[in-house]
Amino acid sequence: PCFVSGGTETGGFTLAGNFSGNVTGALQMTVQSGNPGGNTLTLQGSVNNNTITGTWVLSGVTSGCTGSGNFTMTKM
Repeated sequence: PCFVSGGTETGGFTLAGNFSGNVTGALQMTVQSGNPGGNTLTLQGSVNNNTITGTWVLSGVTSGCTGSGNFTMTKM
């Protein structure tokens, strides 16, 4: 119900690495709802080799479209 249709996504990675294959950096991503409008999901995390860990925050005007927590993304 928070992101029924449409929307805008923006984000970025800041990465660094060395010749041994180690990667570090940061992730920032924002998703803004199209319909219904006024809901935003924000992810911020740290990159460490094949894993990104961080926090997410959902804020909005639609009922039930608020919350926060932690996430982990792992390269498959």
